[in-house]
Amino acid sequence: MRHQGLIVLIHCASVLLAQQEDIDSLEKKLLQTPEENKVELLIRLAELYYSPNVKKSLQYSEQALALAKRLQDEQGIYKASKVLRRIHRRFGNFAIAVEYTLNTLPQLEKQKDTLELLDSYLMLGNIYSSMENYHAAHINLIRGVVLAQAKASPELANAYTFLGRNYGKQKKYDSAIYYIKAALVLEGNQPKADYGLGNAYNYLGEVYTDLGRYDEAFYYYSLASMLSEPQLSSFGRTLTYIGLARVYLGQKNYPKAIRAANMAIDIAKANYYRDRARLAYLVLYEIYEAQNNYKLALESYRTANQYKDSIFSEDNLQYIENLRINYETQKLAQQNELLVKETELKNARLQQQRTLVWVAAGAIAFLIMGSFLLYRINIQRRKHNALLTEYNQSLEKEVAHRTRELVQSNLELGRQNSQLEQFSYIIAHNLRSSVARITGLVNILSKFNLPDKEVTGKLTEATHELETILDDLVKLIELKNSSNAFEQVNLPDRFEKVCLVLRDKLKEIKPEIETSFREQVCHAIPAYIDSIFYNLLSNALKYRQLQKPLIVRVTSWREDGKFCLSFSDNGSGFDSDLLKDRIFNLNERFHTQADGKGIGLYLVKTQVEAMQGSISVESKVNQGTTFRITLPAT
Repeated sequence: MRHQGLIVLIHCASVLLAQQEDIDSLEKKLLQTPEENKVELLIRLAELYYSPNVKKSLQYSEQALALAKRLQDEQGIYKASKVLRRIHRRFGNFAIAVEYTLNTLPQLEKQKDTLELLDSYLMLGNIYSSMENYHAAHINLIRGVVLAQAKASPELANAYTFLGRNYGKQKKYDSAIYYIKAALVLEGNQPKADYGLGNAYNYLGEVYTDLGRYDEAFYYYSLASMLSEPQLSSFGRTLTYIGLARVYLGQKNYPKAIRAANMAIDIAKANYYRDRARLAYLVLYEIYEAQNNYKLALESYRTANQYKDSIFSEDNLQYIENLRINYETQKLAQQNELLVKETELKNARLQQQRTLVWVAAGAIAFLIMGSFLLYRINIQRRKHNALLTEYNQSLEKEVAHRTRELVQSNLELGRQNSQLEQFSYIIAHNLRSSVARITGLVNILSKFNLPDKEVTGKLTEATHELETILDDLVKLIELKNSSNAFEQVNLPDRFEKVCLVLRDKLKEIKPEIETSFREQVCHAIPAYIDSIFYNLLSNALKYRQLQKPLIVRVTSWREDGKFCLSFSDNGSGFDSDLLKDRIFNLNERFHTQADGKGIGLYLVKTQVEAMQGSISVESKVNQGTTFRITLPAT
């Protein structure tokens, strides 16, 4: 055992020596480097000083951030902010650490930098957990777990550890033990040169201490205490000693508890770990209170509150005041006893009874007054807490409402941008093609002696194609800006009207059309129903299988209080599973056997949604296609 300890010490010494050599080399290089190239050197020095001298690390990282901002170096700003948030997390400056983290999140999400996003989510979860905002901590830690699982990241073990600790702080001990032990399994399978193993041991010891299972807690804290750099930092070692102090307190071994707490305080003070120092002093307070040593208990609690971050409520200040009153009450009681004894010695036996009566009356009055003051203080504190709770709930609802509105607006803006891009493509591609053909024909007409009828026919054909494209675009624009009224629409009449429009094609192809309008009337916009029937029927005629007769079936019915319409054919079809994300997009075509502009199905879907309905499609290659439309009954 001694031999192993010596090896560990030698290894730690060699690591520290190599680190110091790197620091010395970089500081010399820093003096010789131009200002525009100093950002990376400053950040590297801040990282190297982080463990041995966190105050020096703060100095270099702040210099790096200021220089990066002056040079507008975004990457330098992010790296410096990342070091600074870790430093302020250790110092217990939680609000500053959160600010640095949140300032860099939008850039990371935009760049989709998975590893850095994962680190930021875990950091936020840890900070919120330290601030006792367990709900916000859970949200960010779950994001980290999901991201780590998706990318099979080695950081999954740390994510499990921090999530387990957050459960432990909420007294959900089964979940806490499950996740931290899962992290230990991952650490065993993929050991890393970081603080993950030390954190897992410490947090598992913390859970077992809260459960009162002190032997198991002591076992895991002992494992943590045997780790050395880089598996347990000085920051983690403070938590180990604080945990051991709590274990000894639970076992009523007060001398060892005090010694362990003071060791944690020494390390925390040397490294400016305000939050760790605060926790250690709180444990000291509990130890002295258990020993009925109220004077030292009060001093420990006062010192703990000097380290308290501004994020905590004022309840603890009131608790300190109560301790002070309790301590002064006991002191006054002792002084009263001395006065009574002195009075008994000075006064005659005849005045002794009278003196005792006055002392008793004064004590009763003092107790009544003290009780009344404590009662008033308690009422004020409850009112204050109730107002804070009500305000927080109102604020959370308002934030959630504004967030939903913002998400909806972003989605709508995204859809509109997509549609604008698709319109631009149609105008740029389809109109350009038709105009090019017309221009070419006019040039041919001017240069060559061709029969006028042939050129005129081709010009007429190109012009008709251009007119068709413009008509489709006008329909889409009218659809976006229309305010057509709903009315009762007779489906058989509307379908017959569309068949009359397409009568020439129907005579040529001679399809078998089967209609079954079990629900003949629906509440809709008549022009949209005509357009839907026209586009679906014309598509069935265009994309039929040439080797067999075309069969078209149209059915309507009512289901679950809604109007349903089915339109199917046995045409050439397509793979709807493979193309499901593209079927209703603008300018999408899945067949080359017939001309098309890729607008029809987009127009159908837009009209259905304008009537508060929905449309779905099932299709297989050479097996036909079925469209199902659902509309509100009223």
